[in-house]
Amino acid sequence: MKKLFLPCAIILCLGSIGLFPLDKGYPQDEDGGVIIFSKPVKGVYFSHKEHKDFSCKDCHEDIFAEEAGAAEASGNFTMKLMEKGETCGTCHDGETAFSVKESCTKCHIGVLGINRLRKKLD
Repeated sequence: MKKLFLPCAIILCLGSIGLFPLDKGYPQDEDGGVIIFSKPVKGVYFSHKEHKDFSCKDCHEDIFAEEAGAAEASGNFTMKLMEKGETCGTCHDGETAFSVKESCTKCHIGVLGINRLRKKLD
């Protein structure tokens, strides 16, 4: 455990000052690809492929703008608002799809999860 502390601390510090951007550099494909959000917390994963049963219009423009970074910049991309049925919580309500109040690690993969995902995508 101690052996992992220093590398993880370095990555977090470099990511927080922008020298090692954790939210950039993953492949995008025709379906929108993978998004790893960095605000309000780092390491939140979204895959367009996992949502392939929906059309783009199901989420864009009414729930999310299509521009990269718009959700993070909006200020309403928080768990509190999701739990009230906004953004991801529109569908992740426990009926349409699993609730944002459960299965946290399906979306919150953390910094180590980002690193594993990047290796898998490369």
